[in-house]
Amino acid sequence: MDQWKLIDLKTGADITNRYSFIRGWQTTIKSVMFLWNRIKDVDGFNYLGLRGLNQDSLENLFASVRLHGAANTNHTCHQFTAALKTVVNKLVSPTNVDSNCENDTCTPLDDLVGLMRYASNDYSQEVEEQSPEFETLIDFNTSEPDNLNVKIL
Repeated sequence: MDQWKLIDLKTGADITNRYSFIRGWQTTIKSVMFLWNRIKDVDGFNYLGLRGLNQDSLENLFASVRLHGAANTNHTCHQFTAALKTVVNKLVSPTNVDSNCENDTCTPLDDLVGLMRYASNDYSQEVEEQSPEFETLIDFNTSEPDNLNVKIL
């Protein structure tokens, strides 16, 4: 997957570096595969509901961090880290009634011990070893700028 390239079908030129979405796309796919490999053997998990893996939970997390410094709109790294640690430790707390976020009813997939273990170790090789090799051909016939026709190698 790391070797995927965007090729302009008209010119044959490698245009991968022109578009930043590719790295994000690869990271997202690897992350979903990592999550599935992590939870597929847990009782009760027959599938991974991708609907819950969206931006809303992340927005709720940052809204909670902002609540820790309501008057401070420009946190230092230390202040942000302290607020984030507090929020992570309070994940099991009930929703704050003053919050402007709807409860997302999400629960942590893992405990903090597992989170800290993966935060301190490089698990990218583990994910790559678990990932099957892909070779996909995509023809983007859109009205996007440059009317790109590309393939992913």
